[in-house]
Amino acid sequence: MTFRPCLIKEANLIPAGAIQRYGYVFPAQFTDWAIELFMYREGRFSPETLGREEHFKRAAKIFWNKDSENFIWHPWAEDMIHSCLCGATSGGGIPWEDSL
Repeated sequence: MTFRPCLIKEANLIPAGAIQRYGYVFPAQFTDWAIELFMYREGRFSPETLGREEHFKRAAKIFWNKDSENFIWHPWAEDMIHSCLCGATSGGGIPWEDSL
């Protein structure tokens, strides 16, 4: 039986070792990076979760951080991410919007 992430309130039985975060239950083998990407992709948020933009930023930090130095966001990069995730102001949104 494959265990997939689900909302805590929808979980009949929480398996031993499962990770509970953001109101979801995740399989024990999920990494922090996988959880952040799932939350970014899922797009269903509640008061205990962060917005898509923050989940994307957390996933990027986990991916790009190295032992010797931390990933630092440049204000322009933050603006670009905000524009992509919230929709461009001058156009009709992002081209891959339907696949998210």
